[in-house]
Amino acid sequence: MEGLETDSLRVDCLKETPRNYDWGRGYGEEWEIIQPYDWDAFSEEDEEENEGKTGYYSYEGMLESNQPMMNYYYPLPDRYDFDDEDARKINHLPLCIIYFTESEEYALALTGGGMDLSWQICEAYICLGYYPPVHFRLPRMGKYATEKNLAIVDACIKGREVLKQWQNGDIEDLKRIREDLK
Repeated sequence: MEGLETDSLRVDCLKETPRNYDWGRGYGEEWEIIQPYDWDAFSEEDEEENEGKTGYYSYEGMLESNQPMMNYYYPLPDRYDFDDEDARKINHLPLCIIYFTESEEYALALTGGGMDLSWQICEAYICLGYYPPVHFRLPRMGKYATEKNLAIVDACIKGREVLKQWQNGDIEDLKRIREDLK
């Protein structure tokens, strides 16, 4: 996130809001996780050779990691495909990318819990190239003026400025319609 230019982010997610979903059902049928692993580089021989070694992820362990645990998801634009490279961009955060198989839509889902993970959710959107949704309010607790935190706040401000411009344009259009009706 160093040197992040907030003008380079896309506006597709500004109006999104969290949606409720029960992750306890439908895995593999209704939804799947976009894992941050290069599956082509993995082999069964590697698993047998490295079994029990610290820091080595088994095939089974990789599938079990990054599981959504909170009953919400955060929509991503449906006109883009997300892959393992995108999943690696947010692998340091308590979130994963979900793919809904029937609707062919993507979303972020929390893989960890806490008091308020708005900062991490906003960071994930930024890492994927989007202004965070204006729904999120960043709590002040425990945060300091680091380059990363300032970049997240700047992206949230810029996103709100973009939305404000849209709303001002809508207001002006409505005023013109009102005048035309007179």
